[in-house]
Amino acid sequence: MYIQYQKSPATQFVCFEFELWTPYGAVSSPKTLTIDLGLPPNAYYATSGSMVNSAVAKTERQIALYPTASAGRQVIREFVDVSNCVSTSVLVFTGSWYAMTGSSIAATAHGFRTVTAFEVPRQQLINFTTDPGVEESWGRASMDMADSFIDTTSSPKKKYGFQEIVRNLDIARQRNRNQIQLSSLYDVEKNWVFIKPYGLGTETALSYGVGTNNADSSNRVFYLRAKNTYGLTTTTCPYNISVIYSTSAGGTKPYLFLNYRKHGGVGYSQVQLNLSVGASFATITGTVDLPTDGTDQIVDCYLTAVTDDATGKILIHSFWLGENIT
Repeated sequence: MYIQYQKSPATQFVCFEFELWTPYGAVSSPKTLTIDLGLPPNAYYATSGSMVNSAVAKTERQIALYPTASAGRQVIREFVDVSNCVSTSVLVFTGSWYAMTGSSIAATAHGFRTVTAFEVPRQQLINFTTDPGVEESWGRASMDMADSFIDTTSSPKKKYGFQEIVRNLDIARQRNRNQIQLSSLYDVEKNWVFIKPYGLGTETALSYGVGTNNADSSNRVFYLRAKNTYGLTTTTCPYNISVIYSTSAGGTKPYLFLNYRKHGGVGYSQVQLNLSVGASFATITGTVDLPTDGTDQIVDCYLTAVTDDATGKILIHSFWLGENIT
């Protein structure tokens, strides 16, 4: 699974959560599962010891003992230090599971169900004028909170008080980007990948679960809330698009489309991404201005694709949307 991510300016750590499939199995069928988390350049694990196999550079070797009961949401967490990663490009992590051992019950699920990553914007304040954070805003010991004041005796001068707290929270809101993506596990049979089957130039929905009893070829709408941080009168928010894909499509147009509209609106707008013929795990990027004037600033989105070659297929491994902030 490809996990795309673009660092927000204030972020130092990212926490990854791997949710295991349920049910986990009975007491008579204990199992272990190895999860790999592959890192991009300049990213490092923030933990050490048994969670990381030092013999494999920058590759996670997390051994998860399955619980004896199948109750509750079971997750495995790992913190990654991204302080040395650039915030101007999209980073790519990889997640995979393997080496399932001890399973003797066919009905027991294997692997993980979801992968979630969220930013942990811990930092040291350097510039008190521009850097978000509330470390210095609470004042000193035995000091009452004030509306606003500046400690002129310190160097550099330090701001305190409620106004500074509000100012820093507003800066953090603008400098920590919204991100969302759809990713799928890659398997040899291509059952669990978003696929556009062969076609003759007709735009249709992506299929999922091809070759299984759970195959679905409907338009699956996903939602996100676009922040309005670019002015009180602005009704759109700029987003970047990054797609990791493969295609065996011939002809002249393997295309992918992002369809979007404000929640509660009528009709969809569309962004077209022209894919390369015969590409293998290639990346294509684009931009879109998502509406912020829908109900609760929610945006409805779904993906479609088209091929004009009767033998061609498009495989979407990861589709990422990230708010375009600097």
